Amino acid sequence: MCKEEQHIDDKKFKSDSPEVTTTLSIQSEIINRLATNSNYCKTLAITLSGAVVGLSDCWLWPKLVFVCVVILVLAYLDALFIGLKKQRERISKEIINDAKDNPTVNPYYTALKNGGGKKDALCRGIKSSIIWPFYLAIILGMIGVSFLM
Repeated sequence: MCKEEQHIDDKKFKSDSPEVTTTLSIQSEIINRLATNSNYCKTLAITLSGAVVGLSDCWLWPKLVFVCVVILVLAYLDALFIGLKKQRERISKEIINDAKDNPTVNPYYTALKNGGGKKDALCRGIKSSIIWPFYLAIILGMIGVSFLM
């Protein structure tokens, strides 16, 4: 966007203006949806690992490897969801700060300008301390149980 497009008729966007509250409510809904998707990934990973442990005496290694790959894909999606959630939380803070510091900047412009990308979000999610201990514990537990059976 051009620098001129970030200002709309020199209108003041205070922190309690309808534009700011609407943008923040949209951001909040997106954050909640991303958190829910992250929880679904974890739930599905636990369910799959429970099924593998329950059926480990009749399963062969190729099937166990396949389930581990599926759980790693879930870990990738979970990292992406957590990274996007962190990105949206950062954008919400910037919208509030822009409304306080520079009330002529349109909050929609702030949300678009500071969006970042999927690659940035994935890097933030992978660096999160929530992801890898959870999924590695599940995969190592499945492999350990299948050795014991």
